[in-house]
Amino acid sequence: MKGKKRDDAHWILPFYKATLLTLKNLDFMSEYLHGYNDVEFERLLHQATFLAPFIFEKLDFSHACFVLEPGCGVGAQTKLLAEKNPNTQLVAFDREATAIQKATEWLQNWSDLQHQIQFLHADAGQLKSKFENYFDTCYICWMLEHVTHPVDFLMGIKPLLKKDCQVYVTEVQNETLQLFPNCHKTLRFWEAICAHQISIGGDPYVGLKCAEYLEKAGYNNIVQIPYNIRLDSSNQEKLREMIEYWTNLMRSVSPYLPENLWEGVEDELIALSKQPDAYFSYTFIQTFASL
Repeated sequence: MKGKKRDDAHWILPFYKATLLTLKNLDFMSEYLHGYNDVEFERLLHQATFLAPFIFEKLDFSHACFVLEPGCGVGAQTKLLAEKNPNTQLVAFDREATAIQKATEWLQNWSDLQHQIQFLHADAGQLKSKFENYFDTCYICWMLEHVTHPVDFLMGIKPLLKKDCQVYVTEVQNETLQLFPNCHKTLRFWEAICAHQISIGGDPYVGLKCAEYLEKAGYNNIVQIPYNIRLDSSNQEKLREMIEYWTNLMRSVSPYLPENLWEGVEDELIALSKQPDAYFSYTFIQTFASL
């Protein structure tokens, strides 16, 4: 879905990998305007690989045989799951046809993963007849931030999951972004993104709410863990890489923003990466549960 450029300073796109999954006859998803052009496809693949050491550090797939990934987008996370867990079978689905087409295209170039992955253009309701009580693991990443009714969504995928299915949820907590020395233009841009995401039905602060949502949806054994990424000039190269990643993330939405909002942001971040006393900090939230 493509967005139109607006002059309104509050017209900001949501960020990270958005998912466009709905449950049958219900629209739980907020608006997603990134589109699925080739540049965005490559950015999502890089994002998944770049963040993998942080995301997967505490996830245990040793028990997993059949893994469900709702709202898989272009399949960037799916590819990593398959590579890290060669003995698993994955079903990844999304309602956005363009996203599934992209995912299918890259899968054709990775013959060693084709036996592991099914990409399906579908919603959860359409999968029930084939996959009822089927999956022993469910992986949700950067997704519930784009869900308008998270409890209903989590209840809706339950028919696909076996009893005692392990559920891994990784989500944003966007007020935790800290940059030093302070980058006023960058943080203004970030806050505007968050405000707009809320205005279109998403939640950039969903991470800490996931435990409550899972409990209300009837899941058990809920554990929540904050994961802080803090980098400083003691490891200048990793700090530079993180700031470059964050710059690309925010640049990906800039064509849809008023030009004055983006002005100076990139220069500010480049300067930050060269500061001898700079640091970057961001905390995402991982919530684990079982059915």
